[in-house]
Amino acid sequence: MNIFKLSQKKMSKIGFRLTKIKDTEPINALSFIAILFLDIFVLVNLFIGLENHTDQMSKPSEYIPQICREIVIQDSWSAESRIRKLSSYLLHYDRRYYKKKLDTKVKHPICERIIDGFDDLKINKELIEIFKEREKLQKKYITFDNFQKNLNDEAKVLLTKIEAIDKQINDNDAVKQFWQIIAEQRNFSAELKSDLRKLNYIFPLKKLLFEMLFLLPLFAVLLWWNSISFKKERALQSFISSHLIVVTFIPIFITICKAVFEIIPDKLFKELIDFLESLKLIAFWHYFLVVLAILVSLLVIYLFQNKVFTKKRLIKRRLIKKQCVNCGKKLLPNLEFCPFCGEKLKITCGNCNEETYKGSEFCINCGERME
Repeated sequence: MNIFKLSQKKMSKIGFRLTKIKDTEPINALSFIAILFLDIFVLVNLFIGLENHTDQMSKPSEYIPQICREIVIQDSWSAESRIRKLSSYLLHYDRRYYKKKLDTKVKHPICERIIDGFDDLKINKELIEIFKEREKLQKKYITFDNFQKNLNDEAKVLLTKIEAIDKQINDNDAVKQFWQIIAEQRNFSAELKSDLRKLNYIFPLKKLLFEMLFLLPLFAVLLWWNSISFKKERALQSFISSHLIVVTFIPIFITICKAVFEIIPDKLFKELIDFLESLKLIAFWHYFLVVLAILVSLLVIYLFQNKVFTKKRLIKRRLIKKQCVNCGKKLLPNLEFCPFCGEKLKITCGNCNEETYKGSEFCINCGERME
């Protein structure tokens, strides 16, 4: 309970300091523009830094690349299709304007041999030229329909040339070695499939932890700076650190929400989602998420309204702005009642029995704290 009260008090202080450098010194327009630029700059850099930080991790698609999944798990590189598939990968890489830097990400041990073998083929210029020639012939050949392919002499010549190139490719020592690697690694299909399933489940949690290792230390330092600034009454530092705390909290909140929405639907409720999809009722899942979001929003608003930005705090703010403590309308000085809602604006001080403003912390006549 004490921790909650301390947190509530801390949030109240930070919230109040977002719009005021001192209790009696509201922020001016130029200062607001300056702090807004600082907030945006820090927020953008946090998101960029967060992305660069998480890029150091090996994602599931990097740890078990697509080519490895096709070969080992899906077993789609048959003797009839493997040249076509290898051609597609090699020529796609060769035609990229920006070549990827050397991939230093860790790979699954089963995929390592496949990727190393493929990397050797990527830099084999002579082999690439053979595949380019094959592609040209293949493009011409597919312009003929099935009837023409059987009767047309040009189509037959093209097919003969393609078959000759395929034999040349299969006789290439580097390609032979790659086919051998594929044949051996296919034996580990069940193991790789199991590891991929575990990885897809664990990775969102691991990623969240990795992101928090980047964000939370900075958030903790800002909280410490803010706390010291309040204690030593450094108004400007309190103002800036309060803003930076809120700015830093934004990526923390977004990161946690993304992780929750990635983990809960796909992992914890997979069977429920599959069941709803089978009945063509997946819309109910989205209805549930909408209702859940509404309930969470109501809870957050309630906490802010009743625990952080309390009625006492609202009244204090209205007194500072010379507004009615009940309806918030702007008032003329020395009124006894609000002309808009009829609220009595003054009460009697229990110490000096003189009238003072309703909702004030101290009596305007004797200076004693109001109960």
